[in-house]
Amino acid sequence: MANQKKSNENKTIDTRALIADLFFKTFLTFLILLFLLLIISLTAYHLAYWEKTYPGVKIGSLHIGNLSLKEAQTVLQKQLDSSFKQGLTLNYPGKSKSFSLTELGAQYDLPQSVSFAYQIGRGKNPFLNFRDKWQALTSGLIVNAQSQLNEERLNSVLESIASETDQPPLNSTIQFQGGKMVVTPSKPGHLLDKEAAKNKIRAALAKLDNQPISLEVRPANPTINEQKAEKARVEAEKIIAKPLTLKYEGKTWLYEKGELANLLSFTPQKEKPLPALRVSLGEKAFEIKRVYALKNPSETDKASLQVNLNQEKVKETLTPVAKEINQEPLDAKFKFEGGKVTVFVPHQVGRELDETAALEKIAAAVESGQTEVELPVKVKSPSVTNEVANDFQIKELLGKGVSKFAGSVANRVYNIGLAAGRLNGTLVAPGETFSMYKAVGEVDGSTGYKEAYVISNGRTQLDYGGGVCQVSTTLFRAALEAGLPIVERHPHAYRVGYYEQDMPPGADASVYFPYSDLKFKNDTPGHLLIQTVADLKNFTLSFEIYGTSDGRKAEIGNFWLGNQVPAPAPLHQPDPNLPKGTTKQIDWAATGADASFTRTVTRNGETVVSDKFFSRYKPWQAVYLVGTKE
Repeated sequence: MANQKKSNENKTIDTRALIADLFFKTFLTFLILLFLLLIISLTAYHLAYWEKTYPGVKIGSLHIGNLSLKEAQTVLQKQLDSSFKQGLTLNYPGKSKSFSLTELGAQYDLPQSVSFAYQIGRGKNPFLNFRDKWQALTSGLIVNAQSQLNEERLNSVLESIASETDQPPLNSTIQFQGGKMVVTPSKPGHLLDKEAAKNKIRAALAKLDNQPISLEVRPANPTINEQKAEKARVEAEKIIAKPLTLKYEGKTWLYEKGELANLLSFTPQKEKPLPALRVSLGEKAFEIKRVYALKNPSETDKASLQVNLNQEKVKETLTPVAKEINQEPLDAKFKFEGGKVTVFVPHQVGRELDETAALEKIAAAVESGQTEVELPVKVKSPSVTNEVANDFQIKELLGKGVSKFAGSVANRVYNIGLAAGRLNGTLVAPGETFSMYKAVGEVDGSTGYKEAYVISNGRTQLDYGGGVCQVSTTLFRAALEAGLPIVERHPHAYRVGYYEQDMPPGADASVYFPYSDLKFKNDTPGHLLIQTVADLKNFTLSFEIYGTSDGRKAEIGNFWLGNQVPAPAPLHQPDPNLPKGTTKQIDWAATGADASFTRTVTRNGETVVSDKFFSRYKPWQAVYLVGTKE
């Protein structure tokens, strides 16, 4: 019984195994068949759309499933012609405008758009391909139309709209009014959101959406408010509080408060966040980032109002300054004929205002609060210098004498010009003693001189050559300044007003040929050249002595005037040649006095000449001729 029971149990187990095996084989066969069916179906589906887009594929809102590339491109072109026939409409506050695709700078790439749609379900990954085909079939799958936008044209369209919509915010700034810096109020504005507009236009073109697009105009707040401007105003007031003076070789140019204010500009400048603070706690460390809190959410940048020196305006103000300073270099010219220099033009070193360095110095002065700026000047050298132009070692100006003779009568002015002209171009050899009598020659009517008042025989009377003493006095002053030894010099008998127009009493030299002369010695290494400039219109005479410097320097000073004696009472003399009732002055009153001055000539710090020139002037009586002729 036991064996029979066991045999039955074994039979039951075998039956179950056979059933399980049969079920497994059946299920496996089913799966294989199902898989084969799926493969066949997918293959058939793929073959059915071998050169067509899969069903459910869209370009934007356009269905192009089950179409060949050429058919899809044709349908897409028709859709574009229809959808955008009237262009794309842009709405903005108060207005609406339509723009063609050409005006917007939009251009569709039809082949590429269709190609992207065709590639749906045809990738390298079969699982992703299945997913895309299923999604397209069941719910649709959208790809964007491929287009290009000409940024320049699109920007032009948006700029034209912005010109109607925008009201830029007004920053608070600084103006100079009523002699002080004043803060102007700020004002909020609004601006077209151009980036948002571009994104909307791109999205519409990609989706083939021809619905009107609403453009956004966003509020725009000023970056500089009154509080920030006030800080700049205080700084500007400090800058203009004191006048600024530009200087160069005795000349000055003054910038008063108003001129300084005009040179300032006020520029908004972004504020940079402060750097992070690194805090150390033993071996650990952490950072605290310091940032500026934005008071207004529309503010994207923090800014402050910076006070600057307007470079262009400063350049404009320097233009007239440069005209006064700038001087082109002058080449030397020299011509020697008949024992005299007939043409002599000394070289002249040029100069030019260094505007770049000047701007830097002015900016530094304004920043540091300085009130004076010494202008920088660049030297421009001539091509031909004095020493190159001649063989007489005449290189530089050694001394210059000037005198004025305003009030001189016509004959006296004529004689001054004649005598000065005859001295012009005179050369004095090294070691030679110059004699004015020898250089000028006889002074009388036969040599071209006219009658004018001279001091002769204790009286002022008409004689030939009146005014020649103006020439000797001026040449004497030039020789003094050149540091040349004065061999002979005579003061006038009385004080002459002409010689005190620009120098103290005592700096005169009288000549009366052949009895009194003016002489000086050339003890320099080279020839001396005497040049004269007689400005007969402005009554000014100048003598210049050129030569080769040996380093000597002359210092003239210690002018003294004393022992003054009043002029005698006027003398009235009857004159039968003058009509009765006529009075003519022939001599002028002058106070008597003693006068002196000194000259010290040094070379390399050592005194080589020490002179004292003394003059005793007699008191001089005014003389009038009184007519007695009936």
